[in-house]
Amino acid sequence: NYYVDVSAFYRDIYNQTGVTYVPAVPSPYFLYTVQEYGNVRGVELQASGDLVENLSFSLNYTLQKAVGTASSPGSNYGIQTSVDPYTGQQRKAPLFEFPLGYDQTHKLNVQLTANWGNDAGPSIGGIQPLENTYIQFTTVFGTGLPYTRTNTKGEQLGQFNSERYPSSFNTDIHIEKGFKLSDWFGEDLGGTEISFFADIFNVLNNTAAVSYYA
Repeated sequence: NYYVDVSAFYRDIYNQTGVTYVPAVPSPYFLYTVQEYGNVRGVELQASGDLVENLSFSLNYTLQKAVGTASSPGSNYGIQTSVDPYTGQQRKAPLFEFPLGYDQTHKLNVQLTANWGNDAGPSIGGIQPLENTYIQFTTVFGTGLPYTRTNTKGEQLGQFNSERYPSSFNTDIHIEKGFKLSDWFGEDLGGTEISFFADIFNVLNNTAAVSYYA
């Protein structure tokens, strides 16, 4: 009653679009050029199974590393328009790999599901309140994404994307209950059912940061 799958992946990303600063006189300008590179590698684990009767789980965990010379076509625009605060020289587009903007080292998604079908669940006075009820808890955890540290003038300090934002954590609940109309109006309705559901987001009331002071 258990399922486990482990996958390893490696992907080279060639011929990505970037921008190149052209110091022309009297008006410097940028050109879109095909010059950026990146690679993504990691391991993904998936598991699922039945814990006890009417209770099951599924799990997805990803460990990855994504590096390259540009997170998006225009991501190096701000870099090449800035001046190095130490040398006073115009910055150039990075030629070495650094963590990309979507590089998330750890990501975990866990679902815990309780499901009772027709004529199932505990009975109270001849009534089964959990009959045709579906409850699912979903928890998502992820480590922080990278960012570049700057000074109060917005000038870059240290390496590209060498800092990390805090990790994120969130839990949602989905509750659904079905009612078979044949129980009320006779067998003529067959398997017709009406369902009511509720989605409760951020059950633990976590407060996420709107922005960070880089």
